[in-house]
Amino acid sequence: MNKKIVIIGVSLLLLFVGLSGCNENNELDKIRSKFVGEWSMLLNGTVSDNLLIIYSNGSMRSVAPAIGLSTPGTWELNDSKIIFHAENVGTYDTWEYYYYFSNNYNTLTTVLVGPSNHTVIYTRN
Repeated sequence: MNKKIVIIGVSLLLLFVGLSGCNENNELDKIRSKFVGEWSMLLNGTVSDNLLIIYSNGSMRSVAPAIGLSTPGTWELNDSKIIFHAENVGTYDTWEYYYYFSNNYNTLTTVLVGPSNHTVIYTRN
């Protein structure tokens, strides 16, 4: 009888631990979904032709039509930062940004991690 209680107890413990990980994954998926879409870069407060396109599968594309640039890459979230890995003539450059949303998740502000603190603002298309 005691053996059955121990087995049931251990089974319940494993079930609860396993389900708690699901909540973390669901939370991360909710956050990731807020980034997905097409974003226009604001330059001096005006919407520009420069685009950041973020896909749900972890890929992204940076588009600057004025100079004929369309750069593929990937993105990820890590420690409250968004990290972009962009292909640049056969190599990959990595940029790490702090981010925050405003305007009901329609404005994305990114601040480059590092001494420059370069800020880029995007608005959802």
